[in-house]
Formats: sequence, structure tokens, C-alpha cells
Amino acid sequence: MASPTIVEPVESVTTEANPSRLDVVMGILSVLLVGGFFIDLWAHSHGRVDESFFTPWHAILYAAAGLFGGVLLALTLSGRREVATIREAVPQGYEYSLLGAGLFLVAGLGDLVWHELFGIEESVDALLSPTHLALATSGVMMVFGPVRSAWRKGAPSAFPRWLPWVAAMTMGLAIISAFTEYAHPGIDTWPEAIENLDTARSDLVMVSIDGNHQTRIPIDGSDQVWMPDFAPDGHLLATIVADDTGRLVVMGRDGSGQRVLYEGPGIFQHGDWSPDGSQIAFTADVDFNPEIFLIPSEGGEPTRLTDDPAVDWGPDWSPDGSEIVFASDRDGDPDLYVMDSSGATLRQLTDLPGAEGGATFSPDGGWIAFETDGAGNPDIALIRPDGSGQITLTSDEAFDAGPAWSPDGTRIVFASDRTGEWELHVMNADGSEAAENLTRNPGGQDGWAGSSWSSDGLIASNVSGHTPFWAEPYVREALGVTALLIQAALLSGFVLLVLRHGPIPIGSLTVLVGVSGALMTVISDNYWYIVVAVVAGLGGDVLAAIVKPSLERTWTIRVVAFLVPAIWYATYLLALGVWGDGIGWSMHMMLGTPLLAGAVGLLLSFIAFPRMPRSA
Repeated sequence: MASPTIVEPVESVTTEANPSRLDVVMGILSVLLVGGFFIDLWAHSHGRVDESFFTPWHAILYAAAGLFGGVLLALTLSGRREVATIREAVPQGYEYSLLGAGLFLVAGLGDLVWHELFGIEESVDALLSPTHLALATSGVMMVFGPVRSAWRKGAPSAFPRWLPWVAAMTMGLAIISAFTEYAHPGIDTWPEAIENLDTARSDLVMVSIDGNHQTRIPIDGSDQVWMPDFAPDGHLLATIVADDTGRLVVMGRDGSGQRVLYEGPGIFQHGDWSPDGSQIAFTADVDFNPEIFLIPSEGGEPTRLTDDPAVDWGPDWSPDGSEIVFASDRDGDPDLYVMDSSGATLRQLTDLPGAEGGATFSPDGGWIAFETDGAGNPDIALIRPDGSGQITLTSDEAFDAGPAWSPDGTRIVFASDRTGEWELHVMNADGSEAAENLTRNPGGQDGWAGSSWSSDGLIASNVSGHTPFWAEPYVREALGVTALLIQAALLSGFVLLVLRHGPIPIGSLTVLVGVSGALMTVISDNYWYIVVAVVAGLGGDVLAAIVKPSLERTWTIRVVAFLVPAIWYATYLLALGVWGDGIGWSMHMMLGTPLLAGAVGLLLSFIAFPRMPRSA
């Protein structure tokens, strides 16, 4: 007699939508939160912040975080009446997101206190500050909510249902990439070729306002570069010495389009654009005697403004273009004088012991900054255009010279040898707080021939001495490989994290790699890197579609883990060769580094998927 078939009753189950409306909303809020973070990063990297915690950029970031946490908290409180504990009221998958939102609030308050105690972080300090690391950790906890929710329900792989969790994962990768920007190929292009530098000469150098990016620009045919000056339209003027001649050279701010505006015997110095950009005042030798000249900005014959046996040098225009301040020893020792722009009228501004020079009007015309050695060594001082209200800003025993105002008139950059070598330093315009060493270039001599500050915060100066560290081949190779290792590990880790929870949705790697990479360009302005990130993501998607990685065939996972980072770095090198100045690495480096990137992913795959499946 056959045994009866036992049929268990089927219970009616209502499954939650995947993704749910909450997943979609929190995915959008994750994008807004990280978007606010990158807006703040853009502001910091482009000089749009001051020494205050309370900035509009912080307001955007913390408003997005507050909206994220507020929505999640409201949903939790609304469900509290139906369950026994608050933990059960939190939407499934979002427990750590709610905890992260609370941690973000605590870390934000801690960051405010940290800034008050230790000041505003700069450079890599900002990426390693404990409060900033706490903000980053809490941010990743928050944005991974849709990811955890999807994994608990079974991550959807059909488009567009995978968008919320993939977008959230992409934001997590973007946060970690930003906090490792000091080792990111999209920020610093170490494999790119650079021109060999003659360390015996002086060159033009462009310095970012935080000193982190310093670009040395050789000037065609020059031996020495003196006193660069930005034009109102952003072009740059440099007075240079070439053999026994002086030249006025005009160029783009990146050194492109160099043209000689005027050339003559002797030494040219202190070129200065008029406020309307129509004329240039400069110093030139006449029978070994420096005098002040004017020349139209489009070129032509100079007009002589001073004609005196004394030494006249260092002209600087008033903001309204009506006057020019300069230094002269016509009264026995160097003092400051002011003449009208035609040279017809002249008045003495200072009559101080010692020597004065390097005078420059503040942007509002209310002050003139200059250097004076009345105290026995050169210092930076201020004086009113009518000769009143003199203030000494520096009192260091070193040589302080060559002041230049920031566009908003709140800071002054100057050169000093207080570290034992010439460096650019920056201080508040009232002399408050210690001057900060901007260039930090041991072995080099920076800024000794004057500086100029562009309208958007870039500083042009000069540098001579040793080859800067970033031009040394070993340094470029070592830092380039370091960046490769770190970012290849991050990229591979996130791809493997996707594979740990199911198949790779077609199109998801393009979003994951492309969007996170594109966000990094707001820091560096290397927008060509967007192409690299998108192509690498597309390559990963095509590879996944062909190989179809799965746990049943672990070798397919190894292939994807190796080829995705290898494709990424090979594309990166190709892009540098197309849009950059070529690759400065050897053939061994160029061929080996994509393989190294792939090796990083391959090794990580043995951690994420340690065992090969055994046959029955």
C-alpha cells in the first residue's frame, strides 16, 4: 500500500517590493548627501572657503545630512507604535544608516570644536583629521542603507530596479575615493611626461592658494624670471633676463602662447599691468641706470616716465589707474614716491631710515604694502597713500620682501628666508597670526623676485634651485604606483562586494566606476578622467556580460577581478597619452602597471572567494 502524499498547507505571504519606495527615496538622499560633500570639496580645492566653520558649503552638506537623518528618524518614530522596541521600528537594512546619521551629527559638532582648538585643516591634514574620518565613516554607514536593504531582500539585477542600491554603493566608493585623493591617479598624473628642468636657472612657478599644487613653467630663452604679474583678463606678464637682454613676455596662465612684447638691452624688472589692461609699467636700465617706462599692452615703443640720475624701480598702479607708486633713491636712500600715470607730478611718500621698496597698492586703494629695513632687517609694512598710518606687519629677523595682495585684500603673500631658504609665505593683511609657509620647497629658492595674485586665487612667482620633488623620476614612479595600488584595491573591492551578493547587473559597473570617478574631477579639474572612468566601467560591464561570473565557476570571478582594474589603468595611461603631454614612464612601467592593477584585484578575489568549488 502506497504511503499517502502529505501536502503542507501553503501560507499566503506578501513580499516587500524590491526596491521599495523607501529604497528609492534613501538612494536619492544618498546622492544628495555625497553631492553636498563634493560641493564642499570643490569649494576647498578652488579657494572658496575662509577660516570659518560656518560656510555656505558646509551648510549644503549638513542640510543634506539632516534631511537624510530626519526622514529616516521620522519613519522610525512612525513605526514605533506597532512594535515592541525602537530597534524593530527601524526599516530593515537601515539600522546602521540611522546610527550613522547620529554619528554624523556628533562628528559635525566635534569638528566645530576641533577647528576652534586646532584651527582649520589644510592639505592631507584635512583627510586624516579624526573628526573628518568620523564624518566619512558615518557617511558611508548612511549611504549604504539601500545596499543593505537590497541584499537582505535579494539584490535586484534588472534595470532600473538595481539603480537605488548601485547608486548608494557608488556614493560609498566616492566618499572613500575622496578621502584617499592624496593617492588618486585622477588628481595627480604622475605617469605624465614633464619637461626636463634646468636647476641652475629660475623659472616661473604657479602656486595654488594652499600650496599643494606647484607648477613650474619654463620661459622660452630665459635665464632668469622676474616679477610676474597677472593682467585683468588673466594673461600673465613676466620680465625676464636672456643673456644680455631684457624681455617682456606675455603668455597664458599655463605658460601657453608665449610672445615677446618688447626686448631691449639691460635688465627689465617689475612689470605691472594697468587696471584696465591697456598699458604696462616696467623698470628698464638706461646706461646702467634703472628708470620707469610705459608700453601699450599690444606692444610698441615704450614711453619714459622718469628721467633722473637716481635709481627708480618697482612701479605699481593704483586701482583707479591714476597713480603709480615706485621706489627711488633720489633723496639719498631708497624711499617710496607716487607720481601720476603720465609722470607729470611727483610726491614723496616715505622719508624713513633705511631702504623702502616693493610697494603695491591694496585692491581697494586704501593701503600700500611695501618692504622696509628701518629696523635693521627687511620687514613688510603698510602705509596709507597719503603717507599716514604706517604699520609694520612682520618683525622676523629674516629677510621679508616682495608683498602681493590677495584679490579680496584680506591676505598678503611675500617671500622670506626665515626657514633658511627663500619660500613664499602668506599672512593676514593686518599681520595677525603667524605667516604660513606656502611653498615648503626645501632646497629651492621661491619668490625672491616678486609675486602676483590672480583674481581666482592662483599665485605666480619664480623659483630657482634644485629640481622639485615632483620632477624626480623615482618620485613620480613611486607615487604613481602607490596611487595605482590604493585605487585598484578600492575599485576591485567594490566589484567583488557586488559579486558576493549576486550577479553583476548590466550597466551597474558603468555607474559604479564612471560616476565615482567623474566626481573626483571636481577636485582636480582633470575632466578627461571622466572618459577614463566611464570607459573602464563600460569595459567591466561588457566583460561581465561575456564571462558571466558566478560561484559555480570561480575562475570567472578571478577573470573579472583581474581585468576590471587592468582595463581601468590601461585606459588611464591611454588618456594621458592622448590628452596630456605624453607618458614619462618607460615601456616597462607602461606595460607593467596595468598588470599590477589586475594583480591587486586577483589577489583580493582569493579573500572574497577563498575556495574553488569541488566537483562531486
